[in-house]
Amino acid sequence: MTYNQTSRRRFTAEQRAAFLHLHRCVCYWCLEPITDDAWDIEHVIARELMPGKDADADDNLKPIHRKGCHKTKTALDRKMIAKSNRIRRDLAPETRRSTRHPIRSAGRKIPSRPFEKRQK
Repeated sequence: MTYNQTSRRRFTAEQRAAFLHLHRCVCYWCLEPITDDAWDIEHVIARELMPGKDADADDNLKPIHRKGCHKTKTALDRKMIAKSNRIRRDLAPETRRSTRHPIRSAGRKIPSRPFEKRQK
């Protein structure tokens, strides 16, 4: 279950370069410099946990190394998203069918033991 259904913000190559320069070429997760092209724009608070376009706001986006840092951050985000979904599901109103009228057979009597016992 995803909380945020808005489309993702896209960046051109020039916007990515300006974004990295704005953040001084530093990974926000490990605080090491980003020296190659293996980096991503990461949501500090996962998109699925924020409503609407607030998830793609400039203050929620930071540069992060693609290999180790992003993988670790995404694993933690998935745990938080799963917990959020469990809480939302538990607090949601009951959607199950009412059991006021139980299912009944079509007039045939169903024996309690349909098979005879085997004799030894």
